[in-house]
Amino acid sequence: MSNNIFYDEHHKYRLDCSKADWATDEIHSIYHSENILLLSDVDFAFSKGDTLYLVEYKNACVNEHARKSGFNPSTEDMVRKIAYKYYDSYFYLLCIRKATKLHIKYVYIVEYPNSDSASRKALRNKITESLPFRLQKKLAGSELISDFDVVSVDEWNKLYHQYPFTRCK
Repeated sequence: MSNNIFYDEHHKYRLDCSKADWATDEIHSIYHSENILLLSDVDFAFSKGDTLYLVEYKNACVNEHARKSGFNPSTEDMVRKIAYKYYDSYFYLLCIRKATKLHIKYVYIVEYPNSDSASRKALRNKITESLPFRLQKKLAGSELISDFDVVSVDEWNKLYHQYPFTRCK
C-alpha cells in the first residue's frame, strides 16, 4: 500500500492513489528535466493488479484560462494531443518496464461547460480512432491498449471509487 496523493496542475483537484500497487505523476517533470520537450504525457499513471491506468485530466470549468479561451475538447488539435499523450506516456512505461506486463486502460477525465454523457461518448469515439486499437489487431497477440474511456469527475468517482478524484478544500 502506497501513500500516493497527486494534484492537478492548478491544485484544484487531487487523485488518491494510495490503494494502487504503483503510481506516479512524474512523467512530465522527468521529460522536461531532460529537455525532451517533444514528448507529451498523461497527468497520472498507476497500477493495481494486472491493470495499468493512464489518466489525463482537463477541467475548463475551474481553469480560468481554458474557460476564457473557449475550451473545446473535440477540435482536431485537442483530439490529437490527447492521443499523443497516450503514445508518449507509453514510451516512458516501456523504459521502466511497466507497459509489457499489464493491461493498459487510458482514461480521459474532462469537464467543460455544457458537457454531458453523449458529448463525452462522441469525444471518446473520436479519440479512439487515433489510439492503437486497430494496430494491435494487426499485431495479433500484442496488446498496446486494453481500453479507453472519457468520463466526468463524477463518473470517474463512480467507476473508480477506490481512487477518488476530489476537489481540494
